[in-house]
Amino acid sequence: MNLRTRRLIEHARTAAHQDSGSPFKWRYIIVAASYLLAGLFITARLWRDLAHRRVEINSDQSQFIWFLRHAQRVVTEGVDPFFTHLLNVPDGVNLMANTGALALTIPMVPVTMLFGAEVSFLVLLVLGLAGTAFGWFLVFGKLLTKSPLAAAIGGAFCGFAPGMISHANGHINWTAQFLVPFLVLAALKLASVKSGVVLGVLVVIQAFINEEVLLYTALALAVFMGAYAWLEKRPVKPILKPLWIAAAIAAVALAYPLYRQFFGGQTYHGLPSSVANYRADLASYPAFSRLSFGGLPGPNRLSWNISEENTFFGWPLLILMAVVMIWLWHRTLIKALAMTAGVFFILSLGTTLMVGRRGTGIPLPWLVLQKLPLMGHVITVRFGLILVPVIGALLVVCVDLVRRIEKTQQRRLAWLALIIAILPILPVPIPAKHHPGTPAFITSGAWKEWIPSGRTLVAVPVTSEEFPQAMEWQRAKSDFALAGGYFLGPDESGRARFGAVPRPTAALIREVYTTGKVPEITPEMRTAFKHDVSFWRAAAIVLPDYQEYRGEELAQLLTGLAGPGWHTSDVTLWDVRD
Repeated sequence: MNLRTRRLIEHARTAAHQDSGSPFKWRYIIVAASYLLAGLFITARLWRDLAHRRVEINSDQSQFIWFLRHAQRVVTEGVDPFFTHLLNVPDGVNLMANTGALALTIPMVPVTMLFGAEVSFLVLLVLGLAGTAFGWFLVFGKLLTKSPLAAAIGGAFCGFAPGMISHANGHINWTAQFLVPFLVLAALKLASVKSGVVLGVLVVIQAFINEEVLLYTALALAVFMGAYAWLEKRPVKPILKPLWIAAAIAAVALAYPLYRQFFGGQTYHGLPSSVANYRADLASYPAFSRLSFGGLPGPNRLSWNISEENTFFGWPLLILMAVVMIWLWHRTLIKALAMTAGVFFILSLGTTLMVGRRGTGIPLPWLVLQKLPLMGHVITVRFGLILVPVIGALLVVCVDLVRRIEKTQQRRLAWLALIIAILPILPVPIPAKHHPGTPAFITSGAWKEWIPSGRTLVAVPVTSEEFPQAMEWQRAKSDFALAGGYFLGPDESGRARFGAVPRPTAALIREVYTTGKVPEITPEMRTAFKHDVSFWRAAAIVLPDYQEYRGEELAQLLTGLAGPGWHTSDVTLWDVRD
């Protein structure tokens, strides 16, 4: 063997040894696979029957299935991405003023076309949780630690914290926070024109995923970077130029969509009255979420609903984080993180302090801050989610501390304390409920005989946040339009509300559905029914057979209003074209 051959073999061996010891290749794959498995575990109940299972707690899954099919219509049929007339006839819906999440739904069009919107929804839910965790894993590895284990634990918390699992109940735009860690990294690395361009592009993409998350990220970065610069006495001037470049890119790219959002018809102001007072209960912070290992089943009196448990961190973890902050208070990073957590902890409590669902009357800063521009659209309890990456960063630091403890016994005790803090908040699968599916009357195309172009289908009960099922019936641009719908739109005063302002007939149908009592039909009811049919441009009133609880009563009501109906396929319908 000559000298040259020997050198080549030695070089190959060295390269192979370096590759096998590389801290990123296999470790990245293992971490990513672990996060994906966790996402599949959390959504397991929904995968069992895609057609007949939906998130139990709210109607958002049906809404996002509609958004996914709208994205397909945008790509394949060229419909307006920012407005639709398929819902809320005759007024339509401003989709930019809703959670359309085009940066999520447009890339999923191939999956939607091949496998259906139900599959796309669950894929986005899994990838959102796992991608958020993996994004923070990468960023923590760049900024805070050289330990893959520490970065993986911090990333896992950021992706699967109780608040994130709470939003997994239908809010794919909230679980998809995988760009947030890179927004943070880009902001912290602002130093050149290139970094400003990168930040600007990320801002634009995030705006089409969730504008509210973008707003919270910007606020959190402003507080953290301001606190860090103040503590370190660092000048702010070097980041101003790249920051202006980022702002200019975002302004140009988002000018038209934002114009459509705020001036494009069917706009609104404020929050719906049903969610306007959502704020964190002080007692919720040390409590456990219902969707965590340490949580108790049944109603949780400390939260508004299961999809808004943004602040349930558990007392063991909060104690551990307090110990870490006290122990490392001499570090500027810890002080800046603590200041950021403190600001948004206070803001999450809303206008007045509430403890154990009892108001104390003690005023808080949000009483004044809510009057600032855009703040009137903020659900304050969601400020608690800003604490998730703060605690994730502290967990990374904590794991690094534990790993460096020299005495074996002390190190074991420290690991035990860390496990005790994390174990109760480990997630459990989100609950699912039965979904009746789309009637054969729709899927077979039989509806075309009853609903001509330009006319509307009125589902019974009328489509709304409470009854969104009919939104899943629509697939193509040429499909029927629907009366009502589940969306955000203006009420009579211009304030935000969920769904259309109820027509008299819609309110009457809901009352019968709720109570099971059919009132005596009066001439006034029939007159209102005729006006509503005209307003909706309705061609047919459709009552699916799956209305198993109130089908008989609703059929009796509609027969009294419109005369006898026809049973065809698996629906009863009333032809109101004339």
